[in-house]
Amino acid sequence: MKRIARAVAITGAFLLAGVEVVAQDATTVPEPLEPWVRWVMHGLEYRECPILSPASRDRSGFACAWPSVMLLEVDAAGAGFRQTWELFADGWVPLPGGVV
Repeated sequence: MKRIARAVAITGAFLLAGVEVVAQDATTVPEPLEPWVRWVMHGLEYRECPILSPASRDRSGFACAWPSVMLLEVDAAGAGFRQTWELFADGWVPLPGGVV
């Protein structure tokens, strides 16, 4: 039984190693239409972010905010955290925790 579980785990690791985030192809816009790009893309800025799922055309298929590792600092006086994010489009990043 352990051999089967180990084989499944190794196979899963190899399959996950093949998953990648792909960048969108740059689209060529004719020069006379370039002034219209910002107007056309208003509200669709997430389409410039890296693609997570090529099958998804909505915001959930794009990675517009990419977090780093969160550093927690806890001592007798209190606690704090530090984290940096890379944003590919304007937006909000969630703070850790929940509603009290």
